[in-house]
Amino acid sequence: MASKNTSPDQLPLFPDETPQPQKPSPKTLKLDQKKLDLLRQKKETIIIEGIPRLTLPTRWEQLQPRLEGNEVSLRTIIKPVYEAINVIRDIIEYLRTTDGCQVLVIRADTGSGKTTFLNTLPHYMQDVEFSAQTIDLQTLDEEEFGKQLWNTFTSSDKLNLIILEGREKPESISDRYIQIVLANINRFARTRRVPMLIVIPTIEDQVARSWCEHGTRVGDLIPQQKLYGGSQWYNYPGVPKDKYIEIAEETVRTLNSPYSLVEFGVSADEIRSWVDTAPTIGRFMEILANRISDRRRGARLQLKGRKEHVWIVYCNPDVRHYDHTFLVLDGLVQDEKLRVSPPKLITNSADTTLAAHWRQGKQWNKLVNATNFLDVRLINMPIITTVTAALTYGSDKLLESFKHTSLAKYRDYLTEELGQLNIDWDQVLSERRLQVRNANDSMERTNLFRLLRGLAAEEQRGGNTDTPKLLAQYRHLRDHTSESELHLYIGQTLQALLEYHQFPGFVGVETETRFVPDEPSPVPDVVIHTETDIYALEFHFLRKQIVSSEMSRYALTKVIEKYIKGLSHLSSLLNSID
Repeated sequence: MASKNTSPDQLPLFPDETPQPQKPSPKTLKLDQKKLDLLRQKKETIIIEGIPRLTLPTRWEQLQPRLEGNEVSLRTIIKPVYEAINVIRDIIEYLRTTDGCQVLVIRADTGSGKTTFLNTLPHYMQDVEFSAQTIDLQTLDEEEFGKQLWNTFTSSDKLNLIILEGREKPESISDRYIQIVLANINRFARTRRVPMLIVIPTIEDQVARSWCEHGTRVGDLIPQQKLYGGSQWYNYPGVPKDKYIEIAEETVRTLNSPYSLVEFGVSADEIRSWVDTAPTIGRFMEILANRISDRRRGARLQLKGRKEHVWIVYCNPDVRHYDHTFLVLDGLVQDEKLRVSPPKLITNSADTTLAAHWRQGKQWNKLVNATNFLDVRLINMPIITTVTAALTYGSDKLLESFKHTSLAKYRDYLTEELGQLNIDWDQVLSERRLQVRNANDSMERTNLFRLLRGLAAEEQRGGNTDTPKLLAQYRHLRDHTSESELHLYIGQTLQALLEYHQFPGFVGVETETRFVPDEPSPVPDVVIHTETDIYALEFHFLRKQIVSSEMSRYALTKVIEKYIKGLSHLSSLLNSID
């Protein structure tokens, strides 16, 4: 408990960050100056994009090929307009009774989803067997239309749905054209004698009126007594505004997996404001596509040198179930490579000052771009790897403390964490220094090393929760070493392992050294240098199991914010992005 004289600013941000007694600074790993000079001489320009490429078709014609044959995806992103479906269903009931033909004129603004609605009817009226076809009037004159219509296949046991698209504006269609089309439809329907629904979508009242006035005089194709809210044509209501965001989200997820909409640099607040100004779902999609495309063009980072990576490594006990840390961070990342997912890091339900700060439009854009520019990943590392590295590279004094300490010293801690234990409390924590091979083998099994090799991360195979002895060793290590020393031991392990594997382009490992030579911040815990990449590893060591909120808070406040502020080339670009 803090004393009354302790100011809030002096309290540790995380419970596990209790100030430790001052100890002599350990040595650090440094790269040979000649190697550094050679790396700095390589100034190849690389371009990194802060926002991924978006696929978001704004019209049915572009969307359809991507969903061809994928019933699940189609039903996920195309929402039925039940009011309009009921109108179609009423007409179909009449046609089933009469085996006749009806023409339905549908009017709605551009982008309201008329074409999408008509083309997806068979998916939402599965009790009706459709034979659906589209004829594009825009490319046909009167004579050509007649030929195409008469060459159209019709089914005797299905409802024949024919959509006549194009020529939706008054200047693109004449009364003569309408009369000839309707006359052909009338003769065609009487000849084929099958239930047939001809649907004509348009964006203009004037065009809809012309179709209906002529249709009532030609074979009763448009019954004069049939009205839709007082009109002979049907005013299609379109998708309701409260569905815009849901549809956009599902479309983006389906076509851009594993990304969600807000991972393209737009905040939830901005998206809601665009819904208010968009008259139709199509216009809303256009706004999204345009805004994201504009931001993507402005979110390109040109680097002269090597690709930068910032990887956050969490090391803490797993005492409730095995691989607990991996399962927690798996809920905050977007893929098997453990790339951080901003919307999972800061959920819409998170009610904190920190979350509110990052959800603002400008800040959200910075966060999305920064995590992509820096390839931010969340990685778990078992405590056994840290313990093994320390028992391999630790000082003689540290090794002696392990040899002269028994499990009994940590009996209360182990009992609290694991319950009553039937073990030999007199056994010492460790009897000998471990070999380099032991440290290499342990590090080689980690997700950190898998990701360095370009492999997918995975849960540990086999094993259970951390053993009592391992927990005691880790606790002892945390009590008797500084984090700087842990960074050194892990750095030495990585150095030996990467040299052993002749890691492609490997140059060396540094600990607690400036990330950019001419800038005082940031100073990563461990840096891996290759000829093409530089990996900044930021470690978070805890004495207890980690929870999701702490994992995300540490990533945001202790790492991502630090790199955004500390890297001048990054902060300059992020501040310039709209």
